[in-house]
Amino acid sequence: MGFGCLNNIKLFKGSIAVVGLTLISSLCLAHEGGNHPKLPKPNSEISQNKKNKNPKSQKPKDQEKKDEDNSRSVLTGSQTTEIPSKGSDNSVSNTIPSIIIPAGSSEVSRTQTNIGDFVSGSSSSTNSVASNLDPISPPPGEPEEALEKSKKALTDLVERANKNVETSVASNPEELKNGDYNANDGITSLSSITYHTNNEALCLKSRGNGKADGAACEEWLDKDISDHGTLGDSSPLERGIYQLWEGAKNKISETAYRIWDIALKAKETLLDRHGRLNTNGLAKFELNDQAREVASELGSKSAEQALKNALGKDAPKDGEIVAPPPEVLRAIAVNISRAIVNQATSKWSEIQTAKEGVEVINSVERNNKKYRSDVENEENNHSLQEGRLLNQAPLDTETEGLTLEERTARAEALKNVGTDMVNPRFDGDTIVPGNPNKERIDEWAYRATVEQMANPFITSNEIQRPDQIQLSERQISAQLASGEESDNSSEQKVSIKNMTPKEQIEIYNRQLEIAAKNMEAIAAESSSFVNTAGKIRANKLKEGESILTINDLTPIQKKELNQKGTSLAQNPNTKVEIPRTASQLTITRY
Repeated sequence: MGFGCLNNIKLFKGSIAVVGLTLISSLCLAHEGGNHPKLPKPNSEISQNKKNKNPKSQKPKDQEKKDEDNSRSVLTGSQTTEIPSKGSDNSVSNTIPSIIIPAGSSEVSRTQTNIGDFVSGSSSSTNSVASNLDPISPPPGEPEEALEKSKKALTDLVERANKNVETSVASNPEELKNGDYNANDGITSLSSITYHTNNEALCLKSRGNGKADGAACEEWLDKDISDHGTLGDSSPLERGIYQLWEGAKNKISETAYRIWDIALKAKETLLDRHGRLNTNGLAKFELNDQAREVASELGSKSAEQALKNALGKDAPKDGEIVAPPPEVLRAIAVNISRAIVNQATSKWSEIQTAKEGVEVINSVERNNKKYRSDVENEENNHSLQEGRLLNQAPLDTETEGLTLEERTARAEALKNVGTDMVNPRFDGDTIVPGNPNKERIDEWAYRATVEQMANPFITSNEIQRPDQIQLSERQISAQLASGEESDNSSEQKVSIKNMTPKEQIEIYNRQLEIAAKNMEAIAAESSSFVNTAGKIRANKLKEGESILTINDLTPIQKKELNQKGTSLAQNPNTKVEIPRTASQLTITRY
C-alpha cells in the first residue's frame, strides 16, 4: 500500500492528532499504509469555545484524567506526493514524489466530522457535532468484570485498526516476508489505493527491433506512473492515474507536462538526452487539478473503508454521525504517519540509486538483488553486455566504467545514508554531500517530508532546498475552515485560510492557554472547583515532538488497554524517533 496524494489526511477532529498533507510534485499515495488515498481538499475546523463563566459542578477526577488524555490532538504533518502503488512489494515507496507540505488543524473542543471527512479533509463545520470521546464506558454488570470486558472490546478495536488492510504497517521483520506488506517500506500492500511505480522512467515502445530498448526509445513511461495501470488486477488508483496520463499525451508545454503542472529551471530543457522528462531541470512539479481530484476521491473512499474495517459491526451506517473511540482514531492516525515517513524515506533512497554512478532501477517489486538478477537474465537471454535492463536508458558516462556488482553494492550502501544528507554522491568509494542546487525537486520533496514529520514546528520554507525550486502556497500550507462563535449569536462564523503545520500548532497551544486561564479564573471564584490549568497546559505540543509522537496513543490510553495476549506494546517514551535511512525501516518500531 502506499501513501499518495492526500492533500490532507484529516482524522476526526478533537480526538486525534491529524496529519495534514499537501502534495506537490507528483501523485500521492493516498493510503494510510498503502497508496490509495485521494487528493482531498485540505479543510479543517478550528473552533474557539466561549468562556464558561458559570460552572455548576466539579468534574470527577477520573473524568479529568480522560479529558487530559483526549485533549492532546493536533492535525499537523507533511507529506510528499506520489502515486500509490498496487498491492505488492512496496506500494508507498513506489509513488510519485511530491513536495511534502504539512497541513491540518486541531481544535480543543471535542467534536467530530462526517466519516467522509476522515481522511479527505473536506469537512464543513455544519456537519460537526459534539461528542463524548471518553476512552472506556463500562457496560452494565459487575464493576471489575464489566471493566475488563470494556477493555477487551476496545483493545480488539485497536488491534483491528493496527491490522487494517487499508492502512497498516508491518510491526516486525517477519511480517515483511509475506505479500501483505511491501518489502521496501513495510506498508500494507492490500490497500484499495496501493500504488507501484519505478524510481526512473521505463521504455514502453522502441523505434528499432521491437524490443523495449531505452537506447532507441520512442515512448517512455514516466517514473511516477504505475505500469500496473493496464493490468486487470491493478488498484483503482493505479488505473485512474494511468488513464489520465495516457489521455494527456498532447498536454505538453512550458507550464504543463501530461498530468503535472511544471516550471523549468533557467537554461534547462524539458527532456533529457534520452527523451525522458528531465526531473533534474524542474523548478516546479506537482499534479494538476484533474489528477488531484481523481486521487482525492479515491483517497476519501479508502479512508472511509479504513474506519469501517476497524469498527466492524459497530461502523456507522451511511448518513450516521458517530464518534469512534479516540484510541481507534489514533491507531489509524499513527499508522498513516508511519506509512508517510516510511514511504518518503524509502522513495528518497530509491532516487539515490537512479543517479549517475549507480543507476540501479528499484521498485516495489525489484530491490537491488532482484535488479541484478533481472539484468543478468536479460544478458543471458539476449546476449547483452550492457549491464542494464532492456527498457532502461543507456548508462551514463560515470556509470559505464562500473561493473553490475559494483553498482548494486553502491545501491545497497545508499540504504544506510540518512535523509539529512543533501544530494548524496560517491567520491571514490565514499558517500559525500553533493551540490544542494543540483538536488532534484522530487528528491527534495521526500527529504523535506521526513524533516517536516520529524519537526512539525518548522515550515517547509525553512528546509534547505535548491535555489530555483518554486513552491506554491498549497505546497507549504493547507486550506482550512476556521470557525469562531460570536458572543452575540449562536451562529458560528467560518472563514477559509491557508495555514502551515507550525501555525496550526501555535493556534492549538494558544487555545489550550486560553482554556487554562479560564480554568484559573473559574477556580478562583469557586473553592469547590478543581483547578486543572496545569494539566491543560501539560497538553501543549512542544519542540522536539514528532508527528509520530503527537499522533500515537497516549500513555494513559495504552495503559487502559488490555495488553494480555495482544500485539499491542506500550511505548513509555515521549519522543519517538523518525527513521532516517532505508535500512532502518524494517527494524524501527514506534
